[in-house]
Amino acid sequence: MPGRFVLQKLLSQMKRAGCKYAIIETPSEGVEQWRHKGIAYDMLVLTTLYPEYLEVHNWDYERCKKMHLKPFEELCRQPRKIIDGKKIPKVIIVNSDNSESPIFLEQRADNKVTYGLKSNSDFKPQNITATADGNSFFLASDKYQLRMEGGFNVLNALGAIAVASVLGIQKDAITQGLSNLKVIPGRMEKIEAGQKFKVFIDYAHDEISLKAVLKAAEELKVETSKIILLLGAEGGGRDKQKRPVMGDLAAKLTDYMVIANVDPYDDDPKVILQDIAGAAEQAGKIKNKDLFVIEDRREGIKKTLSLAKVNDIVLITGKGAEQAMIIKNRRISWDDRLVTRQELERLDKWPA
Repeated sequence: MPGRFVLQKLLSQMKRAGCKYAIIETPSEGVEQWRHKGIAYDMLVLTTLYPEYLEVHNWDYERCKKMHLKPFEELCRQPRKIIDGKKIPKVIIVNSDNSESPIFLEQRADNKVTYGLKSNSDFKPQNITATADGNSFFLASDKYQLRMEGGFNVLNALGAIAVASVLGIQKDAITQGLSNLKVIPGRMEKIEAGQKFKVFIDYAHDEISLKAVLKAAEELKVETSKIILLLGAEGGGRDKQKRPVMGDLAAKLTDYMVIANVDPYDDDPKVILQDIAGAAEQAGKIKNKDLFVIEDRREGIKKTLSLAKVNDIVLITGKGAEQAMIIKNRRISWDDRLVTRQELERLDKWPA
């Protein structure tokens, strides 16, 4: 989320260009730093809430929760707009699977809508089926086809369906829009280069997102599949406490793991990697057997791919579609998707 001055300039440019809708990701970190000030929201969507960005909140989860809640508390105190002669309602949409959802639904709004996989909600899917190229599910009698793998994408789609429905978009347009969406760059993005195993690039950078990606990989396994993961963690003042948590989780849910640079900034990369590796070893992984620590990210990707055999599932996590890597405050042009393709093409031979 950009700073408030940059954001206001962008919104002004969008308005002059005739744009009528702006979707603004507003994390608790952005609220803590007042980046959301000056924006009169009309619809707020709570996708998830868990202990993230805790360092900026002085390691206080209650503070983190308070920052998530603040825009919802302010919603009905902000100006009500009239666009094309119509009064725009204030709407709250909440993922009711989240344990914190009740406090968000308590806030004032003209309309409150829920979605979820587990809880009773306004938008709850039935008959979720993994297909050859993604997932399908029903909402009432309407079938939705999602051409993206990973069960967590169904929950993401539900949030989008709820928003579109509240905005009055026709069901046919929503179903068609979802079925036409084949990839979100860097989010469980499949890389194909003729190999006989599956390779995905995903931004997963903390415990919750990593767990979701590993669960998705587990859903894709066949009897002979191994799960092979590359992960890392950021430096530059980012959350250090997540490193051992990710290492422990990865050790328990993968067959092989490679730990490599993400964005160390001016931190010592070796310390970051060891924070993850130490926890993985405590969870049972053995260095140079099923755990590899390779500081150079390209070499790490190369090693990860070299471990794969037919039907295995390779996950390259931590950066997604980011276009740079920062080491010692030096910005290096980088794209995991491009590098992974290059290294796939350079493999001496496909596994038998």
